[in-house]
Amino acid sequence: PSARAGRVDRADARSIRVLFSVVAQGAQVSDAKAERAANAAIRLLELDPIGASTGAPTAESLDRALRGAAALPPLARPVLVRQLASLLPADAAPEVRDALRLLSVAIDAPPPPRPARPRPRPALERATVDEDDEALAAIDA
Repeated sequence: PSARAGRVDRADARSIRVLFSVVAQGAQVSDAKAERAANAAIRLLELDPIGASTGAPTAESLDRALRGAAALPPLARPVLVRQLASLLPADAAPEVRDALRLLSVAIDAPPPPRPARPRPRPALERATVDEDDEALAAIDA
């Protein structure tokens, strides 16, 4: 942990809740879902669950939350990022996913994987025998 303005940075439940609240707002996820996900992350990270709901995040609370997350043990930071990523819906805006990747960089954790995109099937795979016969019949007509 690093000292800044006389305080020692450390992760706590309130900081984790701030991060989940910010991600949830960006992803348009309900506060209740964000709170459940934050509580699950707090348990996984083995943090003291003290620290109720954060209210609306401020720049100061976000700064404190980022410093606290960066102070997590190195192997705990990817766990936090994965938990934050699990909060995102499949159709989350690219900007929200980019913000989560930036958060990963800020706390020195690997970024979450990009969501898998379905690969388009080549045209030859899409065509079936019946479609081919119909196309040929239309040409002959």
